[in-house]
Amino acid sequence: MGRVAGKTAIITGGASGIGRAIAELLANEGARVVITDINIDEGKTAARAIGKRAVFMAHDVADEKAWIGVIADTVKRSEEHTSELQSH
Repeated sequence: MGRVAGKTAIITGGASGIGRAIAELLANEGARVVITDINIDEGKTAARAIGKRAVFMAHDVADEKAWIGVIADTVKRSEEHTSELQSH
């Protein structure tokens, strides 16, 4: 563990298959992962299985406006996590 500790990764198509495997690997190496997918049920299941290092966001990568929301929410979560670490 540790190769990507403290980093945040957005994993598109992370609900299953290769995307889920990448999300699991990055979380195991210390990253916080944001799993995005159009498959909401499998995305939530993947995030729960990975644990506290993962969060799921419903996201269609073909929708340009949706990218703005995913990135903004990811940056906000990352900043909140950094603030928590600095305040302890």
